[in-house]
Amino acid sequence: MAKSKLTTRTVLTVVGIILTLAAYEIFYKKTSVKTLLIISAIVIPLSAIYIFIALKIQGGSARRRTAALKKNATLMGFSFNEAPDEPLLSSLMPGFELFTLGEGRSEFRNYMDGEAGGQSAVVFDYGYHVTKRSGENVYLKSINHTVCILAQDTRNLPGFKLRSKGLAEKVRDTVGMHDIDPENDPEFAKHCWLTGPDEEAVRALFGPEVTQAFRDGSALRDIVIEGAGSKLMYYHVGHIEPDGLTDFVSRAGEVSRLFG
Repeated sequence: MAKSKLTTRTVLTVVGIILTLAAYEIFYKKTSVKTLLIISAIVIPLSAIYIFIALKIQGGSARRRTAALKKNATLMGFSFNEAPDEPLLSSLMPGFELFTLGEGRSEFRNYMDGEAGGQSAVVFDYGYHVTKRSGENVYLKSINHTVCILAQDTRNLPGFKLRSKGLAEKVRDTVGMHDIDPENDPEFAKHCWLTGPDEEAVRALFGPEVTQAFRDGSALRDIVIEGAGSKLMYYHVGHIEPDGLTDFVSRAGEVSRLFG
């Protein structure tokens, strides 16, 4: 089902169009103020109705997503909390770069708690905002992810981040901003971008068994993986569909087991 999302940029665009048309009518077509008031009396209410309907659709889509996730989480044996509190999010943050991104208040919703592959696992929707520019216009863009964090007390992972190598990373390679390339695996180095503060520890962690799982980059399509101590984060760029929750958590569990 297509989703409608109203942003601040959309609202400002509508308002800008109305003001531009009004200025055009007054200064170029010499429309009388009386006529302009009549036009405004029609256009402004219609614009308000459009914004109201778009907000209702957006809110309805979020409610349907929450209901579907709750249903699937229950079937998986996970507990569900639609609106978790900030202290819970703060307890998950240490060591993960994802939580340092963005500006202003983050969005933390649809928290699920259970087990995956013998490890404790939590899953949730997380979002933040980044500033974007379009010509002279500045606006905030929403960035959303579905996140799974798995914990295994017996391991102590060095900090690392793994994602597929896209155009930006290839450009960085070209200008000498290299990542960490495990030894004797040129295919992994070709398709994957691996970073971390302790290069030696990260390279030791990514032995042949681990690099084999990601060698062609396909397992990292729309996926980013981070490690921090006993925890491994596996997140999807963009929200997953509720029907894909079981597969998403299963894949996260499989990846986590690669790291002990």
